[in-house]
Amino acid sequence: MSIAQRLTKDFYSHQTLQTLIDRKGRYFDYRSNFNYFKDDNLWNEKIARLLRSHGYRNFDKLILNQFDDLLFGGTPTLLQKRQHYYQTKVKFCPHCLYEAKYHRLLWDVSLVSVCLKHKCNLIENCPSCGRHIRIHDLIGGACTCGLIYANVVNTKTPVESVLSAQKVIQSLLTGKKKNIRIEGNFSLTAREYFAGLDMFSKLLDGFPAQLLSFDNLEASFIELNYNLIRGDKRDLEMINFISTIAHELLVSPSKHLASIVEAIELKRATKRTIRGKREIFDRMLANGKFEAHKKIYSDYHNTSNQEFARMKTVMPNELKYCSLVQARKILQCDDITIAKFVQLGLLQFVEGKFGSRKIMLVEKESVVKLAQRRKELLDVSQVAKLFDITGGVVRAIAKRNLLKMEHGKEKDGYGRRLFHPTEVYVLIKEVEKQCVQIPEDSLEWVPFRYRELLNRHYHFSYAQTLEAILSGRFSCGKKTTSIQTLEDVYLYLPELTKMLAKKQGK
Repeated sequence: MSIAQRLTKDFYSHQTLQTLIDRKGRYFDYRSNFNYFKDDNLWNEKIARLLRSHGYRNFDKLILNQFDDLLFGGTPTLLQKRQHYYQTKVKFCPHCLYEAKYHRLLWDVSLVSVCLKHKCNLIENCPSCGRHIRIHDLIGGACTCGLIYANVVNTKTPVESVLSAQKVIQSLLTGKKKNIRIEGNFSLTAREYFAGLDMFSKLLDGFPAQLLSFDNLEASFIELNYNLIRGDKRDLEMINFISTIAHELLVSPSKHLASIVEAIELKRATKRTIRGKREIFDRMLANGKFEAHKKIYSDYHNTSNQEFARMKTVMPNELKYCSLVQARKILQCDDITIAKFVQLGLLQFVEGKFGSRKIMLVEKESVVKLAQRRKELLDVSQVAKLFDITGGVVRAIAKRNLLKMEHGKEKDGYGRRLFHPTEVYVLIKEVEKQCVQIPEDSLEWVPFRYRELLNRHYHFSYAQTLEAILSGRFSCGKKTTSIQTLEDVYLYLPELTKMLAKKQGK
């Protein structure tokens, strides 16, 4: 009957659609809203043919089928129609009904819970007797108890969060908006928005209402029941509650998503299987436009160090902490070495969970950085090759703290002496500061080389000479603009001869 109030007839003005329906009543189920057509339904097909033959055109735009692509991406299942369409009862705005006594198609969409024109909640039960409102009663204007629907005074104004969500939902349904921007600066089409809204509504299914305190939303029910499988009976108040929170989670996840993740993943608060909820989280993480949601999800787990196995499975690249086994593989060392790194403050242990078992975790970023730095380190033989000296000379230089060690027996008890290339570079630059520019053909300057000093039989070792250069006791020079290695450094021979006594006693 509601379609009778929505259609306009192009001709045959002497005959109304209501008359046609009365005459062909055997095709019509008076218990339903007559707002959804199915091609395989006998009475739907015959009534559609009858309407077309009597001049009623474009009624496809006046039935709920037009929303199928937006809400479901195609033909809905029976459960989806029950979730999203009113088919045996109606809701209405008394102010709209007072202005024009006909039923609006949009009222039969479950997600629509507010009249934006009059900023009031829709009504689905008779305020007098509490009876569900049927379409024929609404069109007739009164309930069986005698209450006239158009005279109902509806003074309850929705909270701002509800109005905000309803503006988006209704504008996308009616085509006034084609897309909506969400946190993270991504834009969702109308279909993507309703798919996301459905996903987060399913995430809320089975949630205890007392755990959800959102912007003064009232909840007289105990448990959310979006999927219509089990739980409290779903009414307009619950639909309003679910759609508003789902909208907030979709558009502005930074407000409430972390608390939802905590309640589901950590507290296991919902009366549904955790596997089903995690499948929804997996869909969320796989969506390229949900980067903000993904970051909040990973930040929560990484900050609280909960469900290490979960993060390892779904987001290995976002994992903030790794186990000691992983740390050993990355660093290519044993537990004793890792313990030394912890003592030196290079790594830090935290206590996490692997299911119900406690495990020790290490911050993954610090492990990766340390591994990268260890790859860059030079051992004694590599430094000796750079300076063309022996390993013993390198150790002597390190003991005098002329070349800073990254690790070593003298520093941290580490078995091998290791040096970072930057420290080698620093040593060369410190020597260069002491150098003066000398002529290319000067014979009074000799190269600062290990074998040169060795051949001259000076009492001063290479390490002692280097220490004297850095302290300014020996003059040194360079024949190039800058030095790349210590072999580019020259010592002043007269000064060297005067200051250093030869072994022969000359």
